[in-house]
Amino acid sequence: MAGVGLGAPADIDQLQRRITELEQQVVELHGKVAERDQELDTARTANRELITTSTDEPDRTNRADQAYAEPGMSPPR
Repeated sequence: MAGVGLGAPADIDQLQRRITELEQQVVELHGKVAERDQELDTARTANRELITTSTDEPDRTNRADQAYAEPGMSPPR
C-alpha cells in the first residue's frame, strides 16, 4: 500500500506551511486596514473642524481680500 508510513506526505506539509503564511499575511493586512481606518477617522475629524470653522466665519474670504486691497496686490486664487 503506497503512502503508508510515519509523518504527513510532503504536499500536506507544504500546504500547511502555505496556510500558516497566508494566516500571517491576513493578520498583517488587518493591522494595515485598522491603521488606515484610524488615519481616515483623523482626516474626517479635521475636515469637520475645518468646515465648522469656515461656516462660523462667513466673512473670512472678505477679510482675506481686504488684506490685498493695496494697489497692485491681488488675493491668491
